[in-house]
Amino acid sequence: MQFSDILRLLLATAVAAILIIAAISDIRTRRIPNWTVVSLLALFVLWTALGRGAGLGPALAAGGLSLAVTFGFYVFGIWGAGDAKLFSAFALFAGLADLPFFGVATLLAGGAVALATLAANPTRAAVMWQMRGKGAAGVPYGVAISLAGLATLGFLVLRRTPPFP
Repeated sequence: MQFSDILRLLLATAVAAILIIAAISDIRTRRIPNWTVVSLLALFVLWTALGRGAGLGPALAAGGLSLAVTFGFYVFGIWGAGDAKLFSAFALFAGLADLPFFGVATLLAGGAVALATLAANPTRAAVMWQMRGKGAAGVPYGVAISLAGLATLGFLVLRRTPPFP
């Protein structure tokens, strides 16, 4: 294994750690710290510098498209601002080619997180339905985004890493 492959795996581990921290924070406080998003952006710069990412053009297109869509989710009260920023920051890693995978994985993980949240407290379902769009803390969607990001990251690393000798 070459040094650049080891460095890329270390970067992937750092990205995974940031996603896990964002998910834990979203569970505990229903907030995703801005430093996690900024850290992802900084790690993306290093990831791109290694030349193993999707390419700068497709990555920026994926990030811009994601930001436009998730900003709409934020405006209509579907997602919080942290969710929109986290999704858009990780979309840079996915690029246009893997953005559909990341999006579908986020939707599936979001459904699972929503079911788990409601199963943990069934009486909360009625309250969440009545308070939708009013700033109520509902499903911690940062968890779903982080899980989808981890799945996408694993896919990216496995696809772009040569087999071990």
